[in-house]
Amino acid sequence: MSAARRDEPEQEISIRQREHELFRSHADDSSAGPARPFADYLRDTPSAPLPAWVKALLWGLAAVVALLFAAALWRSIHKTHARAPKTPRPSVSSTPDPRPGPIAATSPRPRRPACFSSSPNQES
Repeated sequence: MSAARRDEPEQEISIRQREHELFRSHADDSSAGPARPFADYLRDTPSAPLPAWVKALLWGLAAVVALLFAAALWRSIHKTHARAPKTPRPSVSSTPDPRPGPIAATSPRPRRPACFSSSPNQES
């Protein structure tokens, strides 16, 4: 026995011994073969065809799958429109761009600055 085995309590050692005995007994039983031969299982289990409604359901599902597959193939072969080339995005700089302020409402006639206001000599 090694030093590690001597340090373990007796209960753990007995548990490991019983574990090995159980596995050895299962290994011996499994080598004996199946409980009944396969031919006996076949005789006891008669074959029965699928009901008509199950066959119809399976054929319907197969048709739906075939249609979806054909549509996917057709779509992959016949592209309806060519994709526009992507425009290159502006590169990201280390300094952020200043954001524009609010846009002022414009009138049909631009206002004149105060320095160009009408003078008293001018007729309106």
